[in-house]
Amino acid sequence: MKRFLIIYAIFSLVLLVFIYFFTLIQETNKRTLAVYYELAEEAFETGELDLFLKYQSIAFQQLHTETDVDYTFHVYHVIAQLDDAYVNQFSVFVMPKRAVNYATHVRDSADRTRMTLTDLVSDDVVYATEDDPEYAGYAISYGIEVIGFYFYALTLSESLMLRIELYDYDDQVIFDQIVDFVYIDYPEDDPGTLTMGYTRHELEILLDLPTTMQPALIQNITLFLIVDIFIGGVIYYILKHKRESASQAKEN
Repeated sequence: MKRFLIIYAIFSLVLLVFIYFFTLIQETNKRTLAVYYELAEEAFETGELDLFLKYQSIAFQQLHTETDVDYTFHVYHVIAQLDDAYVNQFSVFVMPKRAVNYATHVRDSADRTRMTLTDLVSDDVVYATEDDPEYAGYAISYGIEVIGFYFYALTLSESLMLRIELYDYDDQVIFDQIVDFVYIDYPEDDPGTLTMGYTRHELEILLDLPTTMQPALIQNITLFLIVDIFIGGVIYYILKHKRESASQAKEN
């Protein structure tokens, strides 16, 4: 029985460590997503995207902004980190100012929302949403339903003078503008006037993980200990009963 108690204690300890790290990862992801939506809501309400971009980027700079009756458009140059590499992203945000047509479900086949980028020097189409497999079957304007606006973010590997054409849900041109995109070889090149994203310390303060994950850790660990002790007690009782029955059978 002593051997069983030692093995069961080790097994329980391993499970406890697993539950701790599982809860840690789960709550971190949940909190990260929650802050994303909080900042998106704030961006939609104020029309200011700086905090939203600081949360997701290494650095960023606004290249153009424009407002009409229906929308406000923001064009950004963003330095992002994908895996271990730094990339230059060209981001365009579309924020409706009043009621407009948009997709209310992600697979709305009637949605014609899209973007086309053309290199003015070569007259080549650099990017077209309809050719991007990541958007296949996806209604772009559904972002309005989820966070109040939608945006495009694509990686560019060279400096370009770009013509941006945006189309709405009904396939009408809502934005047609020329923007100069200057590639930055980060971190070798000086980011210059780009605004830096949150530092790791600032992110830790913003997420406040020790406070937000404590209730979940306490709940999961408490539940595990209750179940673990109960199961261990049942198994111990069964083994003890079998052992006593075997001893009595030998004596008889």
